[in-house]
Amino acid sequence: MPKRNLIWALAILAAAGVLVLVTRPGPRHVVTGGGAVDPLSRALRIIESEYLYEVDPALLRRSSLQAIATHLDPHSAYLPPGTARTVDDRIGGKAFGIGLHVEVEDGNAVVVGALPHSPALRSPLRAGDCLLAVGEAKTGGLSEEQVRSLLRTAPCSEEPGPVSLRVARGSGEPFLVEIVPDAYPVESVQGLYRDGRHHWVYALAGRPVPATAPAAAPAPPAPTYIRVREFLPDTLDALRSVLRCEPLRDGLVLDLRDNPGGYLEIAVGVADLFLREGVIVTVRHRGGQQEVYEAQASRKFPPAVPIVVLVNDQTASGAELVAAALQYHGRGVVVGTRTVGKGCVQALFPLGRDLGELSLTTAEFRVDPNRPIARLPGAAEWGVEPDVPAALSPEPAERLRRLRRHTEVLARRAPHTRPASDGTDEDPSSPLASLLESDRPLREALELLRDRERYESLLAAARRERESRESQTRPAEE
Repeated sequence: MPKRNLIWALAILAAAGVLVLVTRPGPRHVVTGGGAVDPLSRALRIIESEYLYEVDPALLRRSSLQAIATHLDPHSAYLPPGTARTVDDRIGGKAFGIGLHVEVEDGNAVVVGALPHSPALRSPLRAGDCLLAVGEAKTGGLSEEQVRSLLRTAPCSEEPGPVSLRVARGSGEPFLVEIVPDAYPVESVQGLYRDGRHHWVYALAGRPVPATAPAAAPAPPAPTYIRVREFLPDTLDALRSVLRCEPLRDGLVLDLRDNPGGYLEIAVGVADLFLREGVIVTVRHRGGQQEVYEAQASRKFPPAVPIVVLVNDQTASGAELVAAALQYHGRGVVVGTRTVGKGCVQALFPLGRDLGELSLTTAEFRVDPNRPIARLPGAAEWGVEPDVPAALSPEPAERLRRLRRHTEVLARRAPHTRPASDGTDEDPSSPLASLLESDRPLREALELLRDRERYESLLAAARRERESRESQTRPAEE
């Protein structure tokens, strides 16, 4: 029998051997396939003892699980051991590796900086250093993704060995730097850019007042900008901290672009910060069981402060929950492009025997009971539809990606160079100007917060549409 057919046969048999339990990330259930009546285990034993050619039993099991997962839904997946460890670390708020960011310029890999608390930050590397080789592999002529792949280190149970880097700085002789990969915390809440002391700047100061303006001219509005990259265990506390410290009178831009989601309870908690009453989300489990999360009556974000939420086609899951909740309850205007449509909850199930984990869809959630977020087969509506469409074309999107990479890292420079923003620049708005130039959705958000009349009209239009939808479904429910 061809190997391909063998794997598909195993996939069918394995469906009877994997027990799926409904749970949310937290306490986890180990799923194993054992026992004399388990057809998957029996089939594997027969293959191992009777098949003509030598096979790797672990590879067969993993291939079977991979085939099963791909037939469930677009979001369920089989995670082999290395990937499972990476996912576990990530949802726990940790990344693993050396934390070094590089860019390719004129065929050379150039160090941009190191992520906070990462092993690379403790190394002698500086921004502008040229990375000549990673181990025995030379970097000259490689793409950025190829260089990042060389630097990427998968976590393992054993003590990881150091990553050896050959580095050139200016006209000096190349030298070696060894960095031991390790776990380091992920910054899930960020601002616009870092100041000279490496602190995040959250003020969208807008355009500076012209020198010819009257002395008594009022300062332009300065809304607060907060980017939430993921919903990790410390996200809610970090967000609360920023909201307590930042002036909010001119509005808030909540950037959820490229946010893949995270913990359901953290996403609900973020939405709850901005809502004073009502149902935030309803989660439906297997068998029709439902959990309803309502806004809690406690101290909230000031209700008079306008909010603009930025989303794009990579905004998913918990980030869609937050954007949809603020839009549905008339608490914010959504700007950007339609979101992914991943209105579901995954749970992780360790499989034992060094097989890794299953990530399974165990629940679906809705904010608007009459409109699904999940993208169902043949559906005309899914995800979160922005109130103000604003897309990025490829060239500005690439520029913005590079700007973001520069803002996320801490860039220590060689003594003969000067930081781009060290707190003494003549024009302190230049980092913001660069972002606004590339980021059309951010410009739209800023203009919207300046034009309160337009902001309120968009909220009113969304409310009328929601009421119309509800009136059309009410007779059928009655």
